[in-house]
Amino acid sequence: MPYFKKIIGEKCYLSPVSSDDALKWTEWDNDVEIAIPLGDEAYSYSSLENNQESIKKMNGKKIQCFNIIDLETDTLIGRCMFFDIDQINRVAMFGILIGDKNRWDGGYGQEATRLMLDYGFNLLNFNSIMLGVFSYNK
Repeated sequence: MPYFKKIIGEKCYLSPVSSDDALKWTEWDNDVEIAIPLGDEAYSYSSLENNQESIKKMNGKKIQCFNIIDLETDTLIGRCMFFDIDQINRVAMFGILIGDKNRWDGGYGQEATRLMLDYGFNLLNFNSIMLGVFSYNK
């Protein structure tokens, strides 16, 4: 699967999502260890078809989603997105998932967050970007 270096950091880059990514996303969504920090996702079943449909609907006016790709290996390691985008008030919610457990605590999430914040504030011209987390999510 080819990825495209839309926003580039030192460890990773952000690439537009494709329906080909649905298989990996489904694997992550159904791994309880990965899904628990996300909240309700841990208790729901995620199918390949649901993820394919979700990806088709993304990157519109309400959601901007990117894959997080390891810069060195061009490997899909996670995803991040702006959702609930309010273009009039210029605000959005932010979500991030590092699905590759081998990349946890490696700084990939921090870098992807920095890349997304730069994109959101400086290119999309947001005034506010919000992230909600659960206390048990380290």
